[in-house]
Formats: sequence, structure tokens, C-alpha cells
Amino acid sequence: MLLTGFQAQGTLGWLLREGAKTVRIQGDEIEVYARVNWTDDYSGHADAPELAAWVAARQPIAAGLFLLHDKPEARAALAERLAAFAPHCPELDARYTLAPDGAREIEAMQPRLVPTEVSRLDWHNARARLLIDINAALEAAHDNTAREDILRWLQEALGNPR
Repeated sequence: MLLTGFQAQGTLGWLLREGAKTVRIQGDEIEVYARVNWTDDYSGHADAPELAAWVAARQPIAAGLFLLHDKPEARAALAERLAAFAPHCPELDARYTLAPDGAREIEAMQPRLVPTEVSRLDWHNARARLLIDINAALEAAHDNTAREDILRWLQEALGNPR
């Protein structure tokens, strides 16, 4: 996966660029298996011809090309330039099945996020990071007794001793 240009803090692109091993998408914890690379050398605005040449040099692109950009008009212009590669331009909350023969959009769902609120960190991001950290600590614990100790400590910290 190549991330190009600016990745706003709190976005999925930002988390991936920072090396997150797991992310939360639509409330589900997802393990990151992709090799994530990032460059700020390309801009979907100013470097569209060079970016199109870079994509063309990576042929064949069998499973699909996704264009994710915060500005619909810039994404549409880049999609037009890359039309030969049949790019996907998902909207917020779109869902896809990824398979060796390509990507297919699946069942539309009711949007859960307000687009104007996506690019800033809020308590949702803090909760997601905390849950990921708790799961990592539980997985790293050397035995079930240690896991139970972690959970007991968390319950006590929340004022709910069990």
C-alpha cells in the first residue's frame, strides 16, 4: 500500500503511516497485514501526471486501485486520469470485499461518521487506541493469571471491583 501526500491526524491513513499493527474500522478491530509505504513526493493535485505514470509502471494491477482523497473534486480528476485502471473511489462508510480477482463493493450501510468530524482526534480515537492497547497487553501477558490481574486492575480503576 502506498500512501501519498498529507494524512490528517486521526484518519486511517495517518494511523497506517504511523505503523499501527491494528486499526478499528466501523467498530471492528482489524489487523494490518499490508506493507505500508508513504511518500509526500506526490500530490494528487500537482503531480497527477507523474502519479499516473508511477501507477502505469506497476502493471498489472489485477485486484484494484483505490483512490482516497479528502476532496471529491480532486479524487474525481485523478480517477479520470487513471480511468484505464478502473479505480475505486469509495465514499465514507463504503465496504468492499477484497479478493485476488478484484474488489467489489458490498452492501451499502448507514453512515456512522460525519465527514467534517473525521479529520480530528476525539474520544473515539482515544477509546480505540485504549482498546487496542488493552488487547495487546492481554496477548503479551505470560499466562492467564497475568491476564486476569490486568482485567482486575482495569475493573478497579473503573470503580467496578469484581
